[in-house]
Amino acid sequence: MSKWKGWLQYWQRQRRSWRLPVAILAISACIWLGLIGLARFIEQGPASAPEAQLQRRTAPAAPTAAKPEPIAAGVLEELCRRQLRLPPQDLGRHNCIRRPYPSQAARQQLRQSLADQYPRLQLQCRPARGLLQIQQGQHLVLQWRFSLSKEPQKPALAIIVDDIGYADSQLQELLHLQLPLTLAVLPALPRSAALAQKGWQHGHEILLHLPMEPREYPRIDPGPQALLTRLSPSQISRRLTRHLQEIPWAQGVNNHMGSAFTAQAPLMRLTLQRIRQQGLFFVDSLTSAQSVGAVTAKKLHMPYAQRDIFLDNQRQAEAIYQQLQKLVKRAHHQGQAIGICHPYPSTIEALRRFQQELPNFGVTMVPVSSLVTGDYQS
Repeated sequence: MSKWKGWLQYWQRQRRSWRLPVAILAISACIWLGLIGLARFIEQGPASAPEAQLQRRTAPAAPTAAKPEPIAAGVLEELCRRQLRLPPQDLGRHNCIRRPYPSQAARQQLRQSLADQYPRLQLQCRPARGLLQIQQGQHLVLQWRFSLSKEPQKPALAIIVDDIGYADSQLQELLHLQLPLTLAVLPALPRSAALAQKGWQHGHEILLHLPMEPREYPRIDPGPQALLTRLSPSQISRRLTRHLQEIPWAQGVNNHMGSAFTAQAPLMRLTLQRIRQQGLFFVDSLTSAQSVGAVTAKKLHMPYAQRDIFLDNQRQAEAIYQQLQKLVKRAHHQGQAIGICHPYPSTIEALRRFQQELPNFGVTMVPVSSLVTGDYQS
């Protein structure tokens, strides 16, 4: 009997020592269950329990991602044509329409029609660039580019001068030429933004000369903040966004180096999608025969073009002038041609001579955008 009495006393002492922890656990459990119930009540509202269960059973699942509203092929385009009074034959290459930009009244009428028939679509008007865009969120549904220019008769050529951004003296020499040169400005250099603005103020068209990874990287460095194949999509997007913000005068983009990067279809698609969202065009410098720039741009339905001739691979003035003559012949053969050069002293010397002889060549020299967007038709 004394043995059982000893066990009973031991149990009573242990029970008194467990009372506090057990009480704390019980109170915590009650508080936790109360908070869960309050959260469910706030989320569901003051509906009764059967009603709430019925709502949970019948509520549709939330969509995982917003997708563009399906639109029958040609229906949206026909609506825009009808509101803007455009005949079908006006739509040229790369969705360029050789007509004046629509009036404010016509744009307002189109905006109202879209609100009535496609409330999720937004009309974006950029008269300064001649752009009329229809978007659904971040998705570009339709883009038209309007041009005031008339159809010329002569073949046309454009010359892009790459690698602007290193020295003021180089740009100053180019500005003394009376030629409509297109200036491609490298970003992330100390004088990049200032020289881009100066060229723009003198009436020259500006491109963002986007540095991309060459096959010889890292032995050959494309420059600061270049787009590299090892970067993640978010890193590529951030770098591209930074470059576009630094050169806000740019009307288009062409690649600096990039023989490795332009051969990567997923990376080029990501890059060109971002360029298209800004309403810009793309000129493939064709630093590699494996470039997928033109194919990708075509799939994205964005304005694009390719370089025809590099003018100054040989840096002697006479050799460069001969390349300029080849560019003229290419323009006569194709109707238009694009050449790329650099601000070398020998190149500037050859361009001076070319300027004097240009009236005798039977071609018209234009900014590259006129050829890319189809504004200029020979």
